[in-house]
Amino acid sequence: MRYIFYIIFFCLNMKLAIGQFDKKLTFNAFVGTTAPLGNRVNPDNVPYVFTNFRNGLQLGAGGQYNFSNKFSTGVNATALLAINYTNPIEASGSKQDIIEKEKANYSTSYFTNYSLGISLKYKLLRQAKVNPYVFGEVNINYYSGDVAPRLQYYEADNRLVADSLTIRNKYTIFRFNSKQINSAVALGGNVGVGIDVKISDTFTFMLQGVYFGVATKQNSELGENLNYLGIQSGLRFSILKQKSIL
Repeated sequence: MRYIFYIIFFCLNMKLAIGQFDKKLTFNAFVGTTAPLGNRVNPDNVPYVFTNFRNGLQLGAGGQYNFSNKFSTGVNATALLAINYTNPIEASGSKQDIIEKEKANYSTSYFTNYSLGISLKYKLLRQAKVNPYVFGEVNINYYSGDVAPRLQYYEADNRLVADSLTIRNKYTIFRFNSKQINSAVALGGNVGVGIDVKISDTFTFMLQGVYFGVATKQNSELGENLNYLGIQSGLRFSILKQKSIL
């Protein structure tokens, strides 16, 4: 009889413990767009790589563990692809200085960055249908890229055609350099603010703004850190509903 009592007592405590952990796991998926920050050319007037990719597409997914109604930690994986490259030196040329016969084609240029990070999130309200929050993340990044103009064809004093060239005249210096960014790894992080809009007990809509930084200045081809802003939106999916946590 004593053993039956112990079994009943154990089952009641297990049920209570499970109730404490109801809906403490959340998974999320999002899509976003990014815009680079920083100078477009270096002090020698040579174009940087990343800051001249004007927009990027971001996809991401992750999961988080909710310690309470306000505080959580999680793991996130994110992929960035940028393909819209513009050469700032070429764009600033005056037709009075040089007659442009054919504009360089950068359609094969790209930049990618894949990151895996650990994040902390803090909701400003304990329970609300619309809940603002702040968050931060440290991550490891794997990046690569290529700036590959197909052809430059200009007419100045002489006719010049080349894959990589410098055209000099009395007024302007034009440089068009093909650069390949070999795959490399770098540490980074991000911080941001956002809002969660509760759709149901299971689904939540998320919208957030993020500042990203990746330590890539030591890369001789990049010569700059990756700094960019992002806007992300997506859905959160909650399981194990939390009932009586702090």
